[in-house]
Amino acid sequence: MKYIEQYLEAGITVYCSEGTRDAFKFKNLSRPIIRRAGKAFMVGNFKIVAFEVEHDIPEPFGYVINHPNTGSILFLTDSYYSRFKFNGLSHIIVEANWCPTIVNDRTISGSLNSFAAKRLETSHMSIKTCMQLLEANDLSKVKNIMLIHLSDGNSNAKDFREQVIRLTGINTVVADKGTELNLNLKGF
Repeated sequence: MKYIEQYLEAGITVYCSEGTRDAFKFKNLSRPIIRRAGKAFMVGNFKIVAFEVEHDIPEPFGYVINHPNTGSILFLTDSYYSRFKFNGLSHIIVEANWCPTIVNDRTISGSLNSFAAKRLETSHMSIKTCMQLLEANDLSKVKNIMLIHLSDGNSNAKDFREQVIRLTGINTVVADKGTELNLNLKGF
């Protein structure tokens, strides 16, 4: 969200809901707008389906993105929970923002105020909820899991990665500057 105006000025197409556009008052974003969740749309050879997520901004979406060379990619961030299950995924890019134990310890020590701690519960996915999401879905075709949007002070990247690998047995990486994930985009 922080750089959308710059993307638009550079001629990069940005997709979002009307609610998100209106809440952030993007001056250069008139179209394209995703009118409603659940309806597929095409961008080149990519078939994209937006779905509703749970966050503290108006009309936020997650996405399932399908391409013939990659299969289906789940992209889910800025959500504290997903009420949906997903079938046939090839790759998962999912938020694992915070750890309840770390947040509790920081709140008790006074290094995290109670308002910020409470906001995490209604805006960002904990590693515990991320693990529950992974357990609830069929991962039989998943090649990669990428953990994204980790909180600087409320997460532990190494521990989160190890937890996901222990649970799933799937190649798991934590997004950091320069991290790449092979999505098998041959010829794209």
